[in-house]
Amino acid sequence: MISITRNSLLALALGALAACGGTTVPLPAPGGNAYPGDNLLSSGGAGRLSLREIQTVGERLAPGYNAAGVTTKAAVPVSGRANYLGYVSGNMQAANLNSGQPVGLNGLTELGVDFGSQRVGGTVGNFVTSSGNQIAGNLNIDGTLNRSINRSQVTILGDVNGTINGGTIGVDGTITDNQGRAGGFKGNSAQYIGLPMRGAINANGRPGTFALDGVLGRTSR
Repeated sequence: MISITRNSLLALALGALAACGGTTVPLPAPGGNAYPGDNLLSSGGAGRLSLREIQTVGERLAPGYNAAGVTTKAAVPVSGRANYLGYVSGNMQAANLNSGQPVGLNGLTELGVDFGSQRVGGTVGNFVTSSGNQIAGNLNIDGTLNRSINRSQVTILGDVNGTINGGTIGVDGTITDNQGRAGGFKGNSAQYIGLPMRGAINANGRPGTFALDGVLGRTSR
């Protein structure tokens, strides 16, 4: 599972970038916050983030993300690498979970983006339910940048899969939302990523679904 210290939250993204190869190349962002993924939590303490701390990450990222416009295709780099860090929120549902009612999920997510090879890799983890219960395990993100599907913007496509809750819940999904829209960049120089995830779960042999929406900010590391 994602296990972090509060004073090294940003180190999460380095692992994803290593999977893409190389170290990050800071990207210029004229106007606005160049690195909204930095300083998402105050330093101090150690261990997993609590539900409230995950919510704090969201409170610090969401205003800038919501205010930012979609990054134009020309403004998305074609070389270099960058790390992104953020949060996810959503739910999972199966007949044998929570009496069939949706289980609210919150967590952290990190991505490494290699603009040259158009590869994206990362994880989702540090899951906490809306009632504060921890769920162990990570989901893996394996994706690509697509510059041809949409005439005006770069699209993030990929798979999201893994096992959580001690291996009792398998997850198999893709980067998409309920309307079939994939992930993408926001901000005048791709400072943010929106990462919707949808798919199926297998909860101890019973089928179900999951839906997560991620918001990430670029970091300076």
